[in-house]
Amino acid sequence: MKTITERELKEFFSQLNEFEMELMLKEKQDLFLDMYNSWLQSNDTNLKGKINQLAEELMQLDPTFKFKFLM
Repeated sequence: MKTITERELKEFFSQLNEFEMELMLKEKQDLFLDMYNSWLQSNDTNLKGKINQLAEELMQLDPTFKFKFLM
């Protein structure tokens, strides 16, 4: 049985954290696209705030994400 060094354990948790961040980003992107598509089809004004909120969160998670906020 192999023992894990402290360095290996830190690397494992670092990779796990990176994976969790990527997963969170993908989930928010999917939700954003679903809501935006719903808004395009319905023009429901109630969705604008939620879409803008998700866009703000996506910009924080991914600085390359660009979106012109809905008015």
